[in-house]
Amino acid sequence: MQHNPSSMPVTQNPGERETRGYVPRPNGTSLNLSPLAIQVLSFDEIVSLRSRTEIAVRPEYTFDAVNDINRAYYGLPSNTAFLNSGLAPYFVEIPSVQHALSHAIESHLPNRVRRPIKLVEIAAGLRNRWRLWSETRRRYDVTLTDFSPHILPDSAHQEVGENISLRTGVYNLYEPLQLTHTDGGQFDVLLATYAFDSVWLPGDRRYVKAKNGEWCEAVYRVVVPEYLEPAEKLALLVALRTGVWENTNGMSLLGLLKKVEIQERLLPVDMQEVPFGPQIVQMYGRLETVEVNVPGGLVQRVQEAFHTSLSAGGIFIIGDVAINHGECYTQAENGSWSQTFISGHNTSGEVAKYRVADFGLAKHILEAEGFRVTIYDATEYAMRFANGDLEQRRQLHGITNQYIMVVSR
Repeated sequence: MQHNPSSMPVTQNPGERETRGYVPRPNGTSLNLSPLAIQVLSFDEIVSLRSRTEIAVRPEYTFDAVNDINRAYYGLPSNTAFLNSGLAPYFVEIPSVQHALSHAIESHLPNRVRRPIKLVEIAAGLRNRWRLWSETRRRYDVTLTDFSPHILPDSAHQEVGENISLRTGVYNLYEPLQLTHTDGGQFDVLLATYAFDSVWLPGDRRYVKAKNGEWCEAVYRVVVPEYLEPAEKLALLVALRTGVWENTNGMSLLGLLKKVEIQERLLPVDMQEVPFGPQIVQMYGRLETVEVNVPGGLVQRVQEAFHTSLSAGGIFIIGDVAINHGECYTQAENGSWSQTFISGHNTSGEVAKYRVADFGLAKHILEAEGFRVTIYDATEYAMRFANGDLEQRRQLHGITNQYIMVVSR
């Protein structure tokens, strides 16, 4: 994996974009691994997995065990893992959604008319929304970044109009967000769609309040089913540990990933001692039971972006499967109760198994720190730009829980 210690986006090497194969290597041989890789497995370790009786990917329970699954997805060819991942095309293929995103930018940056809007997208993947943005009236100077070069498109072959310029670079979402434009300046816009739904960052946590009033932190581990054939166990364990698929002899890689099991444990925790714990208790403490996904990683990356990467007046736009309405209320100063947002324990797309998507809680935390946060219902917002187009309205019909968050300061 390519790193960028200088904080400048790294221009990709097209040769690094080839899909990787896997052959067990002797100790000391380096491999081009998934960006979420735990370690390289030696030849002897690979062989020992065939007879292993403990088939948990990691024996310990951790808050970020879901990344053991994501690691394997990132090891698959991008057109296998990412182009058919659930609702991901929503923010890519529907023109009215693209027009809604660009309008959100233009409405928050009304004075950026004399030069192109400098935009950097994180976790961009192979998605080509930019051919649709070519239909807008503004000029965009776009930098596409992701964990690894093989996940990114060849910008030279992207079909875009003259109002869009593209370049690519590498940014690992696990590292502090400190990106600089190639001209040495900062960006006007940082865009992320599904970025925070694909990995669990160090600040992300899941808390559960039991009926006895005790709060617990949820931790997980990923397990390979015992009923799989030895060759299937081997291929799956290697991929879950390293993000590299060995020769699977015609086995369905996606099929194997769908068979993994996720085990959960709840560990008692003092909510007054954990990050954002007091805010969580304030918002949801009156409920008899509650489950809360804390998007602490999202909050941290937003804070870093405004400190290091965004120019004065810049904005951070996040699009995601965001909010489920539950029986969750918060009390206002006048004593009335109003509904707030809480995210469940569901799946989203092919990559993420547990969502870090409670935008309502993120909005509450960020506003307490002085940020301005607006959340749009993305489908309702996009309907404004369908302009009577029946096909676009058909694509939007029935899609729920898609939201656009715009953060400014």
